[in-house]
Amino acid sequence: MKTNLFKIRRKITFTNITILVIFFIFIIIALLLIEYSNIVLSGQTYLKESAQELLDIQTDSNRRSLINTDFHNQLGFNYIICQKNKIIKTDSKNNKLNERIINLIDNDDSFRTIEFEKFFYRVYQLDFTDKKQKETLYVFQNIIGEQEIIESLVKNSIIIGFVAIFGLILICFWLTKISLKTIERNYEKQNEFLADVSHELRSPLNVIQTNVELLLFKEKETIRANKKWFQNIVSETQTMSHLVEDLMEVVKDDNEQQVYLDRDLLLNDLLDEIIFLLKSSAKEKNIELVSNIQKELRYYGDSEKLRQLFRIFIDNAIKYSIPNSKVEVFLKEDNDYIVFTVKDNGIGIKESEQKKIFERFYRCDNARSRKFKGTGLGLNIANNIVNNYEGTIEVNSKLNKGSTFIIKLPL
Repeated sequence: MKTNLFKIRRKITFTNITILVIFFIFIIIALLLIEYSNIVLSGQTYLKESAQELLDIQTDSNRRSLINTDFHNQLGFNYIICQKNKIIKTDSKNNKLNERIINLIDNDDSFRTIEFEKFFYRVYQLDFTDKKQKETLYVFQNIIGEQEIIESLVKNSIIIGFVAIFGLILICFWLTKISLKTIERNYEKQNEFLADVSHELRSPLNVIQTNVELLLFKEKETIRANKKWFQNIVSETQTMSHLVEDLMEVVKDDNEQQVYLDRDLLLNDLLDEIIFLLKSSAKEKNIELVSNIQKELRYYGDSEKLRQLFRIFIDNAIKYSIPNSKVEVFLKEDNDYIVFTVKDNGIGIKESEQKKIFERFYRCDNARSRKFKGTGLGLNIANNIVNNYEGTIEVNSKLNKGSTFIIKLPL
């Protein structure tokens, strides 16, 4: 089981990591492209505006002398003015670079990046007319600084990416482990449930099988002579029938398929019916079944579920009470609550087990309690019914002195 869960955890983790890594890489690449575009666009805008300013100075006779000032150096670019591929003015002292630029760039209002002596330059070309002469202005800039910024961004992004991916792996593994805890817990509960069902079914089936095999050896005898064995078979068949019914209730609760047909009803009438039905069971053990029930007690709920709730607690009280004792049942309205109380003088429940009795198939670790027949699902079903109505169950019990169950349902 643990091996299977590990494989499931590994597959889920791998899938989650793959999705997150792809998404993360996509985000990083998108951010890098956006940042790269902003840097390049900013550089191009800078050169274009600088070229336009130079052009304004070049075409204005009153400002021509400004070309020889430090204006262009302050902006961080160089320029070339040529006429018919012949340089007539430049502030660049690198003649080879100048020749390279005017020979490669030939489109008006265009940008181009060139490599020269291990450096990269962005070049902007703009054609203009000065004194009826067609001239071309080249503005260029060393973009090594941009490249360093971009390289730094890429390196930092890669480092951050690896750290983030490692963190994602740890987070995914941790989250998967947490999510699988619930699955693991449910899986274990399911196995326990199946084991308990198998155990509960095995006992009556063994009794039935034993009695049937015994009857096979008495085929010449009459049914009346073997009435005891047939009664055993009927009794165990009824036990299995009750178990199956209770199991169906549990499965409905687990799958949230339990249907509650709530309507306005008189609780006192429902409880009177259950007490009347169970009086014969109490009489068999010479148990006095007494009740104190408030009249005209209205409640909005499902009559069948509430009958089941009343029957479970009263039936348990009779079952676990000692002969010649008393079981008391109370029903009243108190501070916006319906309070249903069942008190017995039975074998009692250890304090350490009082919270466990609502678990499925739980039986108190008590030799006397184990001799009583039951499915072990009654209190679990009752607890689900009370929870549905947002009620509470209080248990007061002392070993060998009896138990009191107090159920409160909000109005």
